[in-house]
Amino acid sequence: MRGKLVKFGHGVAMFAAISVGGAVAGGARAEAANACNRACLDGFVNQYIAALSAHDYRSLPVAPAVKYTENDVVLKLGEGIWQSKGAIGGYRIYGADPVAGEAAFLGVYKQPGASDAIMFGLRLKIVDRKITEIETIVPHDLAAINPDFGRAAAHLTVARPGFGEVLLPFERSPRATMIAIANSYYDGIEGGTGEIVAFADDCHRIENGIATTGNPTLIYPLVSPTGQKMPDFGEMGCRAQFNTRMYGADSITGRRVSVVDEERGTVFVFAQYHTFTKARCVDVPYYGPACAPPGAGTVSLAMLEAHHIKNGKIHEQESVWTVLPGNHIKSPWVTP
Repeated sequence: MRGKLVKFGHGVAMFAAISVGGAVAGGARAEAANACNRACLDGFVNQYIAALSAHDYRSLPVAPAVKYTENDVVLKLGEGIWQSKGAIGGYRIYGADPVAGEAAFLGVYKQPGASDAIMFGLRLKIVDRKITEIETIVPHDLAAINPDFGRAAAHLTVARPGFGEVLLPFERSPRATMIAIANSYYDGIEGGTGEIVAFADDCHRIENGIATTGNPTLIYPLVSPTGQKMPDFGEMGCRAQFNTRMYGADSITGRRVSVVDEERGTVFVFAQYHTFTKARCVDVPYYGPACAPPGAGTVSLAMLEAHHIKNGKIHEQESVWTVLPGNHIKSPWVTP
């Protein structure tokens, strides 16, 4: 009823308020009591990561039919990462979406005495002050892809300030615009261009603790069929990388904008990323073909990415992902 009243204007709203009086007021009070604002959502995240660090899932206020997944596989709460001995450290990125009643989190999970660590991604759905949905990304066997991925997260201590700042009103974008900006990133990947993506000039991306832009030491696993030296993809910025078309042979499925944090300017997106599904090579402008290494097959990733948007542009990106054990795994959160 309330949505229709807003649509049809103040006169109808006033008439309805007089007609139903106490029922509307009572409903508003009940809705306010059940709403979960920013502090409430951040509190649920903190309660979850404290319980995870203490390995005590029974302390969580979950709904009887809570749904829990880890790396796009449905598990029982208490399985998976809950059976390890690690704890969440100080590197933390929060997202709160009171409109959707959902919260997101990216952090670092480290086992006592271990020299390495992993990133950790989380989404919670809150209904009537109970957790009804838990979605997690827990990386495994990253060192097999690149040894640096196996040790990078251990060096993360404090998240970039942009993810924690509360934007000034003139720096914010409307909710629908934020969603469109985040989606432009994935459209740019599949379209092989950075010109349709709302990148800021200082855009910087970190994946599982490794800078994947502005990083001259990062070597992307592409090869030239003629044996010539590859361009320095890792040293490039966000837009320049996309404009090389280096991601144009890949595809994305199950893309979901899950949490839109309007105050902090951050959009959290879940997706599955699949390498070299369209072709074995891409045509890099002014260079020529860049191809998958011989014998390399398609690799599928389950990922959670945070896009920090300020003044209508993506400035910071953070990604946590894991390699799926097979290309057939579909997200249980996506309706067929």
